[in-house]
Amino acid sequence: MRTLGTLALVALSALLTGCVTPTLNSSSGLSAGTFAKVNGAVADALAEDSVTILASLFAPATTYVVFHQGEESELGQSIEKRMRNRGYSVDVSFRTEEELPRESAVVRYVADEMGGLVRLTVVVYGIDKRDYTVLSRGYVVRRAEVIPAGSWARQG
Repeated sequence: MRTLGTLALVALSALLTGCVTPTLNSSSGLSAGTFAKVNGAVADALAEDSVTILASLFAPATTYVVFHQGEESELGQSIEKRMRNRGYSVDVSFRTEEELPRESAVVRYVADEMGGLVRLTVVVYGIDKRDYTVLSRGYVVRRAEVIPAGSWARQG
């Protein structure tokens, strides 16, 4: 029985790691978008929190951001607006990565929901896809109140 529990834990670990590890070998990169019921004040709060952590890691005035949000959503629009307000040069075109400036930072996000928690994952990687940073944080959402469920987890 203990072996079965250990096997289940290893399988769950591998599954969750796959959720936040970027696929660096594909030309299109990662999927992006909102897969949770996030809008209005909740989208604004998540966007503000994510752009605050991005600004602490990547200087707004000197970082050229290529932003991919998948399907348009309130959260994606709010993140884009806040990045611009912070001083990032934001490119939302769908040019191929070969056409972008070499020093570009590609930013993608995924917001998903499970068991009453909303998880926001933001991935930032360079055009060469060698250096990347994955940031992830869970939130408890009660009505329009957004409460971080912990600190930002960072990989890369």
